[in-house]
Amino acid sequence: MAKQHILVVEDDLGIRESLVEVLEGEGFIIIAARDGFEALEKLKQQPILPCWILLDIMMPRMNGKDCLAAIRSNPEWENIPITFLSAAGRIEDISIMHKVDFLNKPIDLDVLLASSKLHCC
Repeated sequence: MAKQHILVVEDDLGIRESLVEVLEGEGFIIIAARDGFEALEKLKQQPILPCWILLDIMMPRMNGKDCLAAIRSNPEWENIPITFLSAAGRIEDISIMHKVDFLNKPIDLDVLLASSKLHCC
């Protein structure tokens, strides 16, 4: 089976690098972006779409909600599963409204890995 791709969009370098390391350790190919603008550019450049997008909500330049809207407006990307990441606490109303999953920071690695298998296998 071909390795599956995951897009990690996170402005905090330490968190982004940790997510990349953990998910690569599980055999995924990781595309990493610092913010929503970079994520959209990387999606445009990818010959293989990711099976899952981990998307931080609070980022400079383009936040997660605006990035989500741009992804959902593109017919090629609209069905990619997305999970919001946030340290801001409760944002269930946002995730329910946008039909995305949600993981609190700090991220429980067991939950992250279970979610990766749910979305990508």
